Amino acid sequence: LAEPCGGSHVLLARACWSWVAAHAQPAGLRDLWDVEAPLFGRGLHAEAAEAGLLSGGGGGRGSGKDRDGGGAFGAWAERASWLFVQLARACELEATMIPGFWKNGGLPPGARARTHNHCWSAVKVNGRWRLVDAGAAALSGGAPGAPFYVPPAAFLYAYWPLQAQWQLIPEPVSLDAWWDLPECSTAFFSRGCQLVGDGLRSVNVLPAYGEGDPLPRLVLAIAWPHAPGLSLAHSAANVAGEVVAEWPARSAGAGALAFQQPCYGRGCGRVVAYGAHTFAVQDSELHVSFPAPGEYTVTVQLVQALPGGLPVRVDGLASPLRLRVVQCDDALRVRVVVPAPTPHDAAARGVLHDAANAPR
Repeated sequence: LAEPCGGSHVLLARACWSWVAAHAQPAGLRDLWDVEAPLFGRGLHAEAAEAGLLSGGGGGRGSGKDRDGGGAFGAWAERASWLFVQLARACELEATMIPGFWKNGGLPPGARARTHNHCWSAVKVNGRWRLVDAGAAALSGGAPGAPFYVPPAAFLYAYWPLQAQWQLIPEPVSLDAWWDLPECSTAFFSRGCQLVGDGLRSVNVLPAYGEGDPLPRLVLAIAWPHAPGLSLAHSAANVAGEVVAEWPARSAGAGALAFQQPCYGRGCGRVVAYGAHTFAVQDSELHVSFPAPGEYTVTVQLVQALPGGLPVRVDGLASPLRLRVVQCDDALRVRVVVPAPTPHDAAARGVLHDAANAPR
């Protein structure tokens, strides 16, 4: 594991993270906080590997041993984090486990977990601590599909450690303030996207309006790289999970209430730095309006299209068909509350309608 890294702290840390992400096998999101879920899947060999790698010479799953004293213990995410720490320390890197809260799509926006629900790791690389989550990378299918190092300010949108020092930012954020942040995935930032302004919250109550007025709409201001094959899609769903607005439209009856508007001109473009990478991004507005008062969940997805598409040959056609193949990842979720209209004030605003001719 360590030999090809040549003593590089970054390569060593990435190798440990990639190994855990590639070999740990969560069956699903719920398994991450399950004390009975096996780390490497079912079977005698998998159980023996887990016991050997985590026990430190003894113990088994749920043995309750102290974290720093060895032992396979706790929930799946804790064991995955501990495995990364074990590997990193074996490579002579400083590393530690970090328990805390994680916004992972398991709760609707605005809902709050009563107790912490996840565990990740920190590793010191070239004198600086870096935050990594090998367990989440394993859940997404392994290291190739997940970002390795996420800067602390971006990491904080999805993770809140029980110990404030592990936020790794000058002014730590309280738990209440963290729950109020919109739910943004690490992939949102690793692809060069950025929120414009700080007005978006996990729960957004739209402005009041009067009876007979147009319903208010939500405007998401996002800067993102307009690169070939990459796009943003956004949608709104009601409390029953029915899509009431989406862009681009994929089904009949939805799409007329949502659209995107790129900003143009001086000040609308910028360069966003993410770790060692930079992205040329452009400000855009994602508009969503709603069909009636109520509560809605607005979701923004990152859509990456396979270059050239997938050719499919069909008998009788001279040229192959080309299917558009895309990967869609949830990048941002918020809840929107559209209030009921205030009663019409006829004295101040005139007659809204003639009651005698009201529709039946």
